[in-house]
Amino acid sequence: MTDIRPVVHSLNGLRGWAALAVVFMHLTAPFYAILILQKASLSRNAWDLWLAKTPLFVLFNGWFAVMVFFVLSGYVLSSGYFATRRREVVFSSLLRRYFRLAIPILASSVLVFLILKYGRFFHLEIQALGGDTTLGSLYHFPPDFLDLLSHSLWQVFQGSNKYNHVLWTMRIELIGSFLVFAILLLVGDSRLRFLLYLYVLVYWWNIYLKCFVAGLVMADLHVNLAPPALDRRDTLRDWLFGGLFLSGLLLGSYPYRGDDPSAYQQQLVSVTRLVLPGQVAGYFIGAVLLVAGALYAPGVARFLGNRLSRFLGEVSFSIYLIHVPITYSIGFGLFLDLRARGLGDDPAFLIYFATTVPLVLGAGWLFHRLVDRPGIQAMKWLYARLRDIIIPPPATAPAAASVWTPPPAR
Repeated sequence: MTDIRPVVHSLNGLRGWAALAVVFMHLTAPFYAILILQKASLSRNAWDLWLAKTPLFVLFNGWFAVMVFFVLSGYVLSSGYFATRRREVVFSSLLRRYFRLAIPILASSVLVFLILKYGRFFHLEIQALGGDTTLGSLYHFPPDFLDLLSHSLWQVFQGSNKYNHVLWTMRIELIGSFLVFAILLLVGDSRLRFLLYLYVLVYWWNIYLKCFVAGLVMADLHVNLAPPALDRRDTLRDWLFGGLFLSGLLLGSYPYRGDDPSAYQQQLVSVTRLVLPGQVAGYFIGAVLLVAGALYAPGVARFLGNRLSRFLGEVSFSIYLIHVPITYSIGFGLFLDLRARGLGDDPAFLIYFATTVPLVLGAGWLFHRLVDRPGIQAMKWLYARLRDIIIPPPATAPAAASVWTPPPAR
């Protein structure tokens, strides 16, 4: 059985870079719509068309990043059980999961509420300049605190995302988490669990829930059937799994929407459809390959475990939740001010981008310190005090009679 602790940093680092890709997409797409709808007619200059049709598009592909989140969640939520074989580990995560998501969601929605109340969103002004047309559909409701509570604590897990459009993933995150817990509790100790894994991965129609099960399978295999611990001298494994990691990045560079992919992007989707049908099949396969590379490629693990990657991983959920309200208020306000001062669209965008990214990271760190981390600690504290009530300890069996056994033969 493998000690999973050394890979925690690499997986958190991968989650951090995926969160940054989501931030990049939402900062860039309102001005360069080709990064959402990959059509040459939407190009504003040479560089956005080039970026959209090269592997570098993976840096702005938020949809692919979300698939990576889901695979990572499947791994993280199940690895503790496979490492200990204690059902209490599952019950602990199960009882805390809703609050783990709801508390930061509520806090981020309060931020949106305040910005909306004081009229500091500037997304309509950006749309009026010829930006992303979907911006006009956002925030057409009066700020109401009871509605805020209802949305953050209940409606968001039914699929609502009116306060923050990145929250569409939270319903899937909660359902996928409960699916992982159900599999662990029902068949986690059974050898037949691999048949269930196979059935879900092959026959289930929901590609997002497949990601959770794929992460669970990877945790099972990594903990119980893993190769030796990561070794800097293991060159062959570094090349093999490093190559798989790069292949995953390449698969993540295929456009989510659009009818004008480049030649290499057309080849990518034709290959992935040999394995799984559907346009997002490549994202599923690519996300699995990225997690495999983070687990088994020493070079990849070192990069994802460096100080920057670990910081991004630590604040990943926080920046995911708050980057949209910060961008649509402070970021867009800065862009409009620069443009009003006579700066061209492209130079104004570069300054806006270079300023908003560190602002989001700094605010994410603050949100993590003040909201996310205290929320996690509070739930652990509460669970520790309610554990014996929620999960009664097993009855103590009578002490067995002492039986003499001969010493082992020397």
